[in-house]
Formats: sequence, structure tokens, C-alpha cells
Amino acid sequence: MEEIVKRITQILEEQQLSSSAFADTIGVQRSSISHVLSGRNKPSLEFILKTVRAFPSYSTDWLLFGRSSESPVNYPEAIEQDSPSTVQDIAFTTNPMTRESSTDSRLTSNSQAEIDKIVLLYKDGRFTEYIPKND
Repeated sequence: MEEIVKRITQILEEQQLSSSAFADTIGVQRSSISHVLSGRNKPSLEFILKTVRAFPSYSTDWLLFGRSSESPVNYPEAIEQDSPSTVQDIAFTTNPMTRESSTDSRLTSNSQAEIDKIVLLYKDGRFTEYIPKND
């Protein structure tokens, strides 16, 4: 969590903002910034999303994990290009961590596990949920 605070501090420095101005910009109470920067509170998901919405040049991947969110695969395009025919095909086409086809016997399209929902996360902080219809 200390690393996230360092990256928030880096945003403040790079944008030449006081903590009060930063709070006003992202739309949170000034005390929230103070508590996060002091380590008293951990930043909430809402806080993180407000930050990347207000400063789109910073990604959620960078803010949370310190890494670039640049990826060779754009999932919405990949799904359209590969044209899987079912929700299970989408879920088991690619392992998002390795970008390789799944070989784990627990993760095959023959699996009896039911998919609750699929969430696509976009670089700009938006997300889309796909919830399969129960027959």
C-alpha cells in the first residue's frame, strides 16, 4: 500500500498540485487525501478510479501495481477477432496472465463450472460486465 501512496505523491508532484487541489480535482474530501497520504486509510477503489479518470495519462495498472498497462492484446478486439461462439469459449480461449491457451485440465470448455459473469476492464477506468443468461 505504501507504493500506491508513493505513486499518488508522484502524481501530485508531476501535476504540481497541493493535496487540497488534488482532492478538488478528483472530487473527494480533502481529509480523504490527507488520510491516504499519511497511511491512516488505504485508498478505496472509488478513489483509484476517480484519480485515473481525472488524470487519464496515469493507468490503473501503474497506480495499483507500478507497471505499464500497455498490452499486446486488446481484449474487446481480440474477442471480436477470435469470434468465440459461447461464453465458455471466451472464458477459456486465453489465459490473460500468460496470453497462452489454457492447458490446465480444470479450465477446459468441458468444465462443469458455471460462469457467473465476465468483466472487461478498459485502460480509461471503464468496465463492461457480461452476464450469461441462464437457460
